[in-house]
Amino acid sequence: CKGRDKTMEPEILRFGDIMKGCIKRWKWILGFAIFTSILAGILLGKFNEDINYEGNFKVLIKSDVVINSNGVVSKKDPNLIQNIIELMKTRDFLNNAAKRTNLNLNYQQIVSGITIQSIDRSDFIQVKYTSLDNDKTNKVINAIKDELLDIANDYDEDIVTSIEESIQISEIRESSNNKKLIVLGFIGGLGLAFIAVFVLECLNKTFKTKGEVYRELKLPIIADIPKIKKSGYKLVSNNKVDTGFNNAFNSLAAEIKYGKNNKGIKSISVTSSIKGEGTSTVAVNLALALSNSNKVLLIDGNYENSQIEKLLDINSNLGLTDIIYGNKKLEDVLINKSSTLDVITTGDTNINVIALVDSNKLDDLLKDAHSKYDYIVLDTPAIQASSESKILLRKVDGSILVIRAESTKKDIVKSSIKDIENLGGNLIGVSFNFGDRFRNKYYTYRK
Repeated sequence: CKGRDKTMEPEILRFGDIMKGCIKRWKWILGFAIFTSILAGILLGKFNEDINYEGNFKVLIKSDVVINSNGVVSKKDPNLIQNIIELMKTRDFLNNAAKRTNLNLNYQQIVSGITIQSIDRSDFIQVKYTSLDNDKTNKVINAIKDELLDIANDYDEDIVTSIEESIQISEIRESSNNKKLIVLGFIGGLGLAFIAVFVLECLNKTFKTKGEVYRELKLPIIADIPKIKKSGYKLVSNNKVDTGFNNAFNSLAAEIKYGKNNKGIKSISVTSSIKGEGTSTVAVNLALALSNSNKVLLIDGNYENSQIEKLLDINSNLGLTDIIYGNKKLEDVLINKSSTLDVITTGDTNINVIALVDSNKLDDLLKDAHSKYDYIVLDTPAIQASSESKILLRKVDGSILVIRAESTKKDIVKSSIKDIENLGGNLIGVSFNFGDRFRNKYYTYRK
């Protein structure tokens, strides 16, 4: 931790970072909104359906015709049908019809449900009445019919009034404003989902961007590793590896070799706060990147979660255990991955690891390796999960702390940094692993 301000800032939330996190989860927000709109449609279909009862009849109203001097036939009263319709809409007519029902209805209760209209080019009037009650509809429509027949017969002796169709009562099912309510459900779902995501982003106590890491930890970010697809290649030695991923480790190697605060550093441990943050990936790729122009030894000291053999596709029955507890020498357990990169695996893991890492033989091994290699990269267990890692921190020239984006709580990371400081370790910087490309910008030469 040389040459840095040891005061770590408290948690700093930036509105822009939170909004980017919300936008990143747009699929989740949209999916929730679609779900709420579908749910609204289902519920409306079940609970918001109105059942109305409609009664209607058709009445024929005819009057005498006249023939003028030119022999043209015309109606005696051309406005007869319209006058009858207007008469049926009056308060007196509807009040009289209400009295016939014996239902204690008034004018307002009938006028809201009645429809009266003429049928074009005919002498017919269509009368409809709608309500929520079948019996009420039946009584009101019959009362209107009887009142109309009485009024029409008294209107003019030349008028002929007859009911051409018997009264029919039909059931009508209507969904009120379903489309509008479904749209409101969609908009409401968007709002609720956005609020939920916003709150979750505020409560997310992990490092999501490299800006957060720098602002709160005041540590140099010497490696900024972008997220790659699950099926993507994780070794810089592979020609198909992501360009940004490859550039990140080449930059890390250059920082180790030429950084002004890293002079004299030959042995480097790669550790993390908890398991699963990507220490093995960083250790292997750092060793590969350094081996492009230097002689490098990669040691797998991660007895808790050994991954190096799998990543490099190697297999060995001998390893670090055989040097410390057996009679094997460095040359006996080396795996030559390339002309400039040698690897030592863990060996037997059913041992007392504390005794191994705290032994004089490990000190001698590292001293011997210092004389034969330009750089030594040591993959070590997580600090909070293993005490061996804390011992190994004191045996190397410098350490890199791996922080996986959106994985480890901030307070755990800060606790790990304090542990390194208290042990007298030299934390040369952090590797911010697998940040998403939306919230974190990664550039290549082409870009």
